[in-house]
Amino acid sequence: MPEGLLDRSHVVLLYAGTVLLLLAGNELGYRTGRWRRQHMPEGEKTSSTAIQGSTLGLLAFMLAFTFGMAVSRFDARKQLVLDEASAILRAHQRIQLLPQPQRGACSSLLQEYVTLRLQTAAVRSIAEIEPLLKRSESIQQSLWQEAAALTERPTPVLNLFLQSLSELTDLQLKRVRAGVWNRLPTAIVATLYGIAFLALTAMGYGAGLADSRTAIPSVMLILTFSAIIVLIVDLDRPRQQLFRVVQEPIADVARRIGVEP
Repeated sequence: MPEGLLDRSHVVLLYAGTVLLLLAGNELGYRTGRWRRQHMPEGEKTSSTAIQGSTLGLLAFMLAFTFGMAVSRFDARKQLVLDEASAILRAHQRIQLLPQPQRGACSSLLQEYVTLRLQTAAVRSIAEIEPLLKRSESIQQSLWQEAAALTERPTPVLNLFLQSLSELTDLQLKRVRAGVWNRLPTAIVATLYGIAFLALTAMGYGAGLADSRTAIPSVMLILTFSAIIVLIVDLDRPRQQLFRVVQEPIADVARRIGVEP
């Protein structure tokens, strides 16, 4: 999945751009309201105030809705790290029960697999992840080939090892899906920005109609809304800058199986 503009942007630039967008909407609404005030029909001011409140309420609802979605996806990524660490440790323990030479070959492959997992957590773009994922898939294939060499004499230990290999394959697919593909739909993020722009425009329009601008509260509201929007976007990105999916479980497993983190 190619990285979009929001994925590549630094969080500071993203926040500044969001603030400027909402400031522009507020200023546009204020200037339009002041111009309209000169030709304002009776009762329009009351109507605009009601619309302003409704739009801000809709924005608050959208922020809560999308923030909840982003947090749930972030929590799922953290849980998958813990699940994969447990699966790798189980695979290592079961490998020690295999006969030679499969025991030594599988141990080396699993150690390289864990090293790739630690390297994947440190990369800064999706493009850098792709070769690491391909090598991980190659290691999984090699582990299956080592297991296949033992299928002529099946044992309970071999069955447990095959189960561990299935878990590793499934968890890699889940982590890639959760980190790269299972994202907030672009339409929802675009709608969130659109509603925020229109809500601040409506607020500025109401201030223009009343010819009473409250600059400091408006700026504070813009800064607050912008911060929440940026938090949502950063939580949803494959490579977060404000948040981090803790990799300590994988690092701890690496230490236990003899890999230097």
